Amino acid sequence: MIRTVAVVGEIYSANLGDYAIYKSVRLLLEEKGYRVVPIDLSLRMACDTSNNEKIKRRPAWVPWIINNLSLLRKLKVLASWKKQAPHYKRVWSNLLLECDAVIIGGGQLLTDNMLYFPPRLRLISEIAGEQDKPVAVFGCGVGKNLGWLAQRMHRELFDNCTYISVRDRVSATRIKSYSQGTDVHVSPDPAFALPSEIAGTNKRELCGLNVISIDVLRNSVPALRRLSLEQYGRFWLNAAAGLKALGMKSVVMTNGNVKDHEDSLFVYDFLKEHNIDISMYDRPENPQMLFNQIATLDFMVSSRMHAGIISFSYGKPVATLAWDDKVPAVWEEIGVENASLKAEIILSSNPWLSIHESLESTSLLLDRSGFAREGVRTSLTACLNALERAC
Repeated sequence: MIRTVAVVGEIYSANLGDYAIYKSVRLLLEEKGYRVVPIDLSLRMACDTSNNEKIKRRPAWVPWIINNLSLLRKLKVLASWKKQAPHYKRVWSNLLLECDAVIIGGGQLLTDNMLYFPPRLRLISEIAGEQDKPVAVFGCGVGKNLGWLAQRMHRELFDNCTYISVRDRVSATRIKSYSQGTDVHVSPDPAFALPSEIAGTNKRELCGLNVISIDVLRNSVPALRRLSLEQYGRFWLNAAAGLKALGMKSVVMTNGNVKDHEDSLFVYDFLKEHNIDISMYDRPENPQMLFNQIATLDFMVSSRMHAGIISFSYGKPVATLAWDDKVPAVWEEIGVENASLKAEIILSSNPWLSIHESLESTSLLLDRSGFAREGVRTSLTACLNALERAC
């Protein structure tokens, strides 16, 4: 019988939106009477956004160099992991001793990421196997362009799993492309089940402008590879001006990531210089601070996916920038496709038209948050049933 469950993920990432995934899964498990042990894939013990150092801006050509030297970087990462693995194994072995089952829960964990996640996930499953503890993958995302070694490590992980679910159909298709025969279930992103901190309102007073680092956009979207800070600022200026025309105020904010915060300061100053009555929230130092900030909003224009998901689960209409194909896939899974906007609209002359349409559309679909929440609950129940059968 399962009483204690280890939940594995990027729990204490500096991108505080990631914690929403863990919190959602933890609360659902505790609601069912389970004790939860968090296991962070980077051995962090708490969220830390305390790094206040200035971030050096990389030239636009640097991502091209990095991508073309990816094989060398992967070899370096694997060499480093070989040295670190014994320590990770000792820590995780001790944590798993007090658990009855393992859930690898949520986030874009099934990705290559320069071979950072794959060996860690494989090690978790190996330790669980040694201790005769069942393992499940729950509500994860699958990255694109997986290398053959990452695919192999994933297959080894899947062979040890009693249940596998992903958060969108694109992810399911990717798994089946390199792991034929693997039984994959699809359910909404676990963060959609996050209970609301505050009831949704019909007010139209304050909209959050959730800023992501321009480097993420340059590295992820080919059309934005040469995006300038001036262009980025004008995108947010256009959005803020459109909101102002509707009688709404805007507040610049982030998920806590240091690079995001650096660029949010630029955006804030840029809007001020162009006579926009704008305010700015402090960089959140912990997840609850982020949740509290989002709870104050009436609308959200988000460039971090989970800021949009949290907002929607709190009853806020959202428009989210899709700089990765995971974004439209996740929203499509709950039937709210219009929440996702192609990031290339940053270059358009009047992106506000698309943003406004997205906000108005999602305002009519807020009841889908209940559908998403129930979908997560149903999938987690199936996951727990499979784990119980394997014990």
